[in-house]
Amino acid sequence: MLKNIAALILVFILYPATAFCFDVSVSPGTIRQGDVFVVRIKSGEIADPYGIVGKNKINFHMTSPGNYIGLSSTGIEQPPGNYNIRVHLGNETKTVRIHVRAIKSKKILIQLPDDKVTLSPEDERRAENEISIMRAKWLKRTGHLWHGRFSPPLETAVSTKFGILRIINGHKKSIHKGVDYRGRRGMRVKAINSGVVSLTGRQFFGGNTVMIDHGDGIFSIYMHLDKILVKEGQRINRSDVIGLVGSTGRATGPHLHLTVKWEGLTVNPLSLFSLPL
Repeated sequence: MLKNIAALILVFILYPATAFCFDVSVSPGTIRQGDVFVVRIKSGEIADPYGIVGKNKINFHMTSPGNYIGLSSTGIEQPPGNYNIRVHLGNETKTVRIHVRAIKSKKILIQLPDDKVTLSPEDERRAENEISIMRAKWLKRTGHLWHGRFSPPLETAVSTKFGILRIINGHKKSIHKGVDYRGRRGMRVKAINSGVVSLTGRQFFGGNTVMIDHGDGIFSIYMHLDKILVKEGQRINRSDVIGLVGSTGRATGPHLHLTVKWEGLTVNPLSLFSLPL
């Protein structure tokens, strides 16, 4: 019996349980529907942490030994309220609760010709197929590709903000799931961060469109381009020119529409640009 106890003690000495002491913080302090936020881990250990918010996984990468950072969101699709973020490191788990406020959404009234609102069966099938192809791509997961802060694709003003409720011809409602930038035809559009071009082509709604995979479930989509200047599979850096401003697709004039996805959820690009990464 004594020999067995001694053997167990020796096992615990030589192979102790992996227990890590770490702190978790979330910023910014105010989070609204669709906002991207930063989850930071401070630990004295090198490990492989991960987090969970809702049904989505938060991927972390190490910024310095024992320090990790991950991006997350609840998307505009989820209601406001309290959410738990569970962070796992080693065999330890910590839970941080955040409060997501309702987005301050304005309403705008838009009058369009009927043929711009009601699609023919053929156009509807085309649009649905294009969305299905894009969805299949933005649901794929790759490793960490982005580096440092995210930056706007244009240095012009935003004409239509994220989350605006558009009432078209007095009855059809549409939430603007992106931001529109003012622009002149031919202005250079830049990548918001490094990554790999995962899709290029002409689409029914978006016209000439480019989608970039930034890793960690983050994708940026640039629409209505006059010209596409990159190819699928091409690696790019932040601020590389990926196309020119145009009015292709369902656009009434030259501008850039930018959509950002995180883990398949639609997020506010402007919140991403404001994060100190």
